[in-house]
Amino acid sequence: SLGSGIANVDEEGFVTAGGRGQTAIMVRYRGRAKVSSVIRPFAEDVDLTGFQPHNFVDEHVRDRWQKLGLTPSPLCSDEEFIRRAFLASIGTLPPRQRVEVFLASDEPGKRDSLVAELLGLTGDPKRDVYIEEWSAYWTQKWGDLLRNNRQKVGEIGMWAFANWIRASLRENKPMDQFVREIIMARGSIYQNGQANYYKVSSKPTELAETTSHVFLGVRLQCAQCHQHPFESYSQTDYYGLAAFFTRVTTKRSSDFGGFGGDTVVRLKSSGSIRHPRTGKVVAPTLLGAGSLEGASARDLRRPLAEWLTSPENPLFARNLVNRTWGYLMGVPLVEPIDDLRETNPPSNPQLLDALAANFVSNGYDLRELMRTIMT
Repeated sequence: SLGSGIANVDEEGFVTAGGRGQTAIMVRYRGRAKVSSVIRPFAEDVDLTGFQPHNFVDEHVRDRWQKLGLTPSPLCSDEEFIRRAFLASIGTLPPRQRVEVFLASDEPGKRDSLVAELLGLTGDPKRDVYIEEWSAYWTQKWGDLLRNNRQKVGEIGMWAFANWIRASLRENKPMDQFVREIIMARGSIYQNGQANYYKVSSKPTELAETTSHVFLGVRLQCAQCHQHPFESYSQTDYYGLAAFFTRVTTKRSSDFGGFGGDTVVRLKSSGSIRHPRTGKVVAPTLLGAGSLEGASARDLRRPLAEWLTSPENPLFARNLVNRTWGYLMGVPLVEPIDDLRETNPPSNPQLLDALAANFVSNGYDLRELMRTIMT
């Protein structure tokens, strides 16, 4: 909502527009929920002919301004741009010398060039000098998201996980591959940093919640006990997702001696989970995509990882795009940032869809996604 009291609903379900802005009305009936958007423009007509879109992001933002009757702020100054570009991409202020060079330049494409430089996308080693700062900054973001900390995985495990994340970002590993390697992780948490994912959360139900939350932006906790009040996910969906992790287990190891007890992530030959109400074994079930009854894969995480990161699964790309937009812009397209459900629509649906499609077509390239947004 872009304000308060934009729309009011009476006991009969009649909607009356109030203040100006954009909001959503949710309708619930017999366990189902749908949303209707309400927009009351701030002005009846705005003249946006002077606004020149730089890419498809600007085009979708302009269309939303038109619907809302909003006049955008003028283009920011070079001083504002370089400060914000540095803070958004590497978390630090630009050095004075770099600012002076940027302000003195009269090249028409210098802002695009600066963004490429900060993201390490120029192709020139002499200019791509911020790779370490960029990867370190975004390692902190992903470390927080994946709950990597000493209390959960110990000192060595924490550093192993952080170093793996940082190396993945430094080499610009595609994000679908990044997530598949986490989901499929095995072995020592010291040698294979991504295996700490199974140290942070170890129970199948915890792993189902974390996986849907972090990688799909879906809060599945409510469905553990009952039908999700604002979504179509049921207890069967919840335990069906947990079923993918029932063959994953850990064991202690003393291979690293002085570093303390290592933990090894490994697979059991079998494993299952039962529905708490019916008592029946629940087959591995992909959210909104059906069950894998009689699945033959020894490692059930493989079909999960393949579906999770597939272009056919729109939640994955939309979630990563929304998080990235929120980190760079301060406010995500879907608020809260980790609650992508049908009854919580984005502020600009067409923009989110376009960014997600572009992200997929670029091979889940995080830096290219950032460049698209920052420019």
